[in-house]
Amino acid sequence: MKFAVNDISVLPIRFEPKESSELVSQLLFGELYIIDKIVDNWAKIQVEHDAYVGWVDKKMLNVVSEEDYKCLLDSPYCRLDERFAILINENNQELLISMGSRIPKLTPNIDYFVLGARKYSLRNEISVNQKGIIEIAFKFLNTPYLWGGRNIMGIDCSGFTQLVFQICGVSINRDASQQEKQGELVGDLTKYKEADLAFFVNDKLRVIHVGILLGGNRIIHASGKVRVDDIDEKGIINNETGLYTHRLSTVKRYI
Repeated sequence: MKFAVNDISVLPIRFEPKESSELVSQLLFGELYIIDKIVDNWAKIQVEHDAYVGWVDKKMLNVVSEEDYKCLLDSPYCRLDERFAILINENNQELLISMGSRIPKLTPNIDYFVLGARKYSLRNEISVNQKGIIEIAFKFLNTPYLWGGRNIMGIDCSGFTQLVFQICGVSINRDASQQEKQGELVGDLTKYKEADLAFFVNDKLRVIHVGILLGGNRIIHASGKVRVDDIDEKGIINNETGLYTHRLSTVKRYI
């Protein structure tokens, strides 16, 4: 077993060890993971913050010592809450990172941080204060849907909810079916509060979709893109077509 930290903008995680395998998730800059084994040109990893398992290209690994890993794990950090930031490494190269990336908290009068063996400084100022779930969610508005995506350039429904909550300091699991098993059951839709999560099922009652509830019986969710639609006790009503698109199952509260 080896330890690693992601030092590129987005690290794709695949279901099987091959390029043609489906994208199941992504690691953002600064996120930690454990390398379980290496098979040919692929590494099987487990993500630190949600225990998600998948395969990544061996060329993209950034291995650190166990000591450095534990230091990064225990160090104060924040989630980038602006849409993008530019980092500059010690070779004066630029790296564009997405909202939700894991950034060590900066101390006063110090404008750089060290990640593994590399030193980074910030091109633009980043707010490290936690903001409301809803405010962060709306920063993803119109982000295109991408199965397995987990960043501002492409995101799926559960990647969206997970990342928004993580930016605000609340850790939830990766997939919608996993998230639905967490939190406090709210009951029917009349009892919901803003920032509760609503879950949706298919004809076999399998959880297939999730979104963040807003005031006024509305929901923000990733479907085609991150969008706002109406919701009632039956499910989501597409604001453009007036048709139901997702069948409501449960509502859960996490904060």
